[in-house]
Amino acid sequence: MSTINNISINNNKDFDVEDDVDIWTPSRMVDSIFNDIMENGYDDILKFNKYILQIIKKYKFIRIKAEETRIEISFRDLNNNTLDQITEYTVDCKTAEDKYARLDGIIAEVIARILKQAEPIILSSYTDESRRSMAKVAQWGSRGYFL
Repeated sequence: MSTINNISINNNKDFDVEDDVDIWTPSRMVDSIFNDIMENGYDDILKFNKYILQIIKKYKFIRIKAEETRIEISFRDLNNNTLDQITEYTVDCKTAEDKYARLDGIIAEVIARILKQAEPIILSSYTDESRRSMAKVAQWGSRGYFL
């Protein structure tokens, strides 16, 4: 039997029951983070998801690729299982910068998915030029996130 880090290759998050799996793939982490913030990010006062609202408010800065644009993702909106997997995924990182670099692609994909959810609202309020630039936003690096 083949193993990676003494864990069976057959121990795959995509195919096994959730309770008997120790390792998540990066795509599974993207799904989990996105699902957690969409579920737990609802603001009762605003009656809206705070992450979609953040993307809508910051879209003009994202569109021009402003370097100081930050998307804030609160640890409180992530489930314990997701936090454990993020910790495990970044366990060998020595500095915060190393952790951000490791999570770069994962968080960029989460931001792109939030943007996709906000797309109808953004498109209804912007010009044709903005609509053409929507496809380019997915290329935006995740240095614009804050955990």
